[in-house]
Formats: sequence, structure tokens, C-alpha cells
Amino acid sequence: MNKRLRQIYEVSSNLSINKGYARTQIKDIADGIGMSVGTMYHYFVGKTDILSFILKVTIEPEFMEQDFALPIQPVLFSSLGDEIKATFAAREDAFA
Repeated sequence: MNKRLRQIYEVSSNLSINKGYARTQIKDIADGIGMSVGTMYHYFVGKTDILSFILKVTIEPEFMEQDFALPIQPVLFSSLGDEIKATFAAREDAFA
């Protein structure tokens, strides 16, 4: 499963950076991986959860290595905003 999640992470990150998050559709991600849109919904509830997954893995790479119940639920990202703020604060302190 982690191989497929890594593919989703890489393709969706690339598309979001190059096309923009708003213009990236689930279909674009699915096409980039070579899977159906229906299969994408087996892994994630929606596009917002894919973005949350990208952000979470970016600040905590080992997050991807755990076993997930599918589809990955939004509750896993309930504290993501605070985690992002803490990461920026730590980086700011290290930079200063």
C-alpha cells in the first residue's frame, strides 16, 4: 500500500505545484498514476484529504510509513494546522 500512497503523494504534489491545487482534479492525479478515479476514492475521501496528506508527509515523512485504514479519513489531519505552525516556528527559530 505504501508504494501506491507514495505514487499519489508524488503525482499530486507535482500537479499541485505545476497546475495549482485549484486546477488539479482527482482525475488528473488518477491519470498520472494510471489508476481509475474510483480507485483514488478507495485511498482518500476527497481532494482536500490528499492535500492534507501531502502537507503531513512533508512535515513528518515517517507518517507515510504507517498502516492506514482506507480510505484515509480527515480525522487524521485534525491537528495539522497546529503542526504546520509549530514546524514554521521551529524553522524560524533555527534560521534566526
